[in-house]
Amino acid sequence: MNTLSIKEIAFGSKDYRKALAIREEVLREPLELSFSQEELKEDLDDIHISGFSKNAMIGTLILSPQNEETIRLRQIAVCSDFQRKNIGKKLVEFGETVAKGREYRKIILFSREYVIPFYANLGYTVYGDRFESVTLPHFCMQKQLV
Repeated sequence: MNTLSIKEIAFGSKDYRKALAIREEVLREPLELSFSQEELKEDLDDIHISGFSKNAMIGTLILSPQNEETIRLRQIAVCSDFQRKNIGKKLVEFGETVAKGREYRKIILFSREYVIPFYANLGYTVYGDRFESVTLPHFCMQKQLV
């Protein structure tokens, strides 16, 4: 694979619309779900990050500030042709760098149960009880940044 470039993208931009299409395809369509307008309003104040190969967007994630110290990693999606090639790992690591640069001390996320090993390998730990979201079992995970 060619080099991966990762950057922040602007809410509402052409790149944002591409990222939304990737999120729909990877995260929602397999569950026969789609994003509601209410859910998309949550994106407004978030930090949007996407990865590109040959100028084509291949993955995306969102960082949602929770308070002064904590930020939530969410909506991590990599196009199917690029999965299992460390793209997700590189996106998460870039997100962590952005969060540290903005002086957040902790990242939290809600992981689908089957993805827990991916995050555990990146230093995230499970806390709390199993819960259901978008029809699937999830767990809360966290990582200290400092």
